[in-house]
Amino acid sequence: MSAQELLAELAARDIHLSVEDGNRLKYRAPKGAVTPELAAQLKAKKEALIALLAANASSATGIPRLPDASHYALSQAQWRLWVLMQMENAAAAYHIPLHFELVGPLRREALEQAFAALVARHEALRTNFILVDGQPRQVVHAARALAIAFEDLSNESDPAVAAHMRGREQTAAPFDLTRDLLLRVKLLKLAPERHVVLFTLHHIIADGTSFGVLVREFSLLYPAFVEGRPNPLPPLALQYRDYAAWQNAQLQDGAFTAHRDYWHAQLGGELPVLALPLDFPRPAALTFHGREIPFTLDRARLDGLHALARRQDATLFMVLNALVKVLLHRYSGQTDIVIGSPIAGRTHPELEEQVGFYINTLALRDQVRPEASFAEVLRGVRATTLAAFDHQAYPFDYLVNELALKRDLSRSPIFDVVLVLQNQDERAHPVASVTLKSFLEPSDTAKLDLTFAFKALDDRLQGAIEYNRDLFAADRIERMATHFATLVDAVIAQPEERVGRLNLLPAAERAQVLEKFQGAPGHWPRGRTLSSWFEAQA
Repeated sequence: MSAQELLAELAARDIHLSVEDGNRLKYRAPKGAVTPELAAQLKAKKEALIALLAANASSATGIPRLPDASHYALSQAQWRLWVLMQMENAAAAYHIPLHFELVGPLRREALEQAFAALVARHEALRTNFILVDGQPRQVVHAARALAIAFEDLSNESDPAVAAHMRGREQTAAPFDLTRDLLLRVKLLKLAPERHVVLFTLHHIIADGTSFGVLVREFSLLYPAFVEGRPNPLPPLALQYRDYAAWQNAQLQDGAFTAHRDYWHAQLGGELPVLALPLDFPRPAALTFHGREIPFTLDRARLDGLHALARRQDATLFMVLNALVKVLLHRYSGQTDIVIGSPIAGRTHPELEEQVGFYINTLALRDQVRPEASFAEVLRGVRATTLAAFDHQAYPFDYLVNELALKRDLSRSPIFDVVLVLQNQDERAHPVASVTLKSFLEPSDTAKLDLTFAFKALDDRLQGAIEYNRDLFAADRIERMATHFATLVDAVIAQPEERVGRLNLLPAAERAQVLEKFQGAPGHWPRGRTLSSWFEAQA
């Protein structure tokens, strides 16, 4: 692949390149993201990558600091989320929990100092949203003391169960965007050397990458305060308000015209509406009541997917993208399929250590035809993905407004399904005298109809399907997870098989179809899908 394509692939893997001393190529990447094959490509294309990075840097517009003011413009992502927050029942779906357990002797005063330092360092964490002349604006407050609530659960019959209940309560509690501090911190004591920190933020001030920034900085601040040292973090060169103003200026000045043209060509005109079989009638307006069905693909399947990706000069994300689209095609019978996928949105190097709502969304549109082989579908998905990453700077929320889509209050615009491949390392790690590890809560919200979330670990691929429970029953989603795993086996074994012939059914379900439901031959109506047939048998 070319140096430009390689840069796009690195972005897909959340790998950030930089140049030091004029001729040294450095990267920052999640654990395991740089495979031996990718490292070899980096070495082979080192000179071309350095030249391309230098050209990009020389043409990039620096993000200027704004002078202090009483209020500031919202970014495009913040604007759309602010509009969503005016919908009934939408709020809890955009509360992000970062709950973690601390095992070891805890110094509460150092913990409080560390969180106060984070709030003082990142303006986004002390921002509210008000109306000025009928328009939403963000207001940044001066740094102030952060109240960390404390509750001793050590006398409960099961402190961990009680802590999970408190976590769900805190995540669900509403925020007032106009006046509340849009983060909450609560410390729970489970035992003398076992505590849980419930840390919840509103999505309008942070995103998933922000959590990685906060954990890294907490891991430096807490030990410093335990040892009586000063804050070790240098001041930030930028704040979120600077980015929001810069993004708006880029849009107004025409700097994103090439990106705009690409997305209008991809998504202009009539867009397909995915017609999946539902268990319940679609409500008249979007709802956000969710559940999550986890599943696991073992090491052999993960290795098989990696091998397939290497043979096709693709990434694991591209293979998963193609698999999800084939699954949706087989359920719906549709060939024109659009799904969404989030991207960090931090293309400017000064944004990498920022806390804020930088995430952007890519609408990935591909053709999935039953007569095409999976390998052919994957090649198309690869091309679409690389082009989308090349044009990732254009804000999805601005694009939605430009396309003047026919409004359907019962659906999200452009797509109903999202694919996420997570790179965050959630393993326990030491921080001074304590060990920090995730304390996760099962999701009970859903932003869209379906979200396929994956995380590649050392020995398995961890998956989950988050679904809207006002549309789907749990047993349907459980079968969907099983069908996905069966499709993975079929694709690994026969990537050149036609999409319409790839097996989705595990042995027991296949036997039921071939034996129990077998009857006299008959005419199969044109356009009728297997899913609709199963619906009629229920």
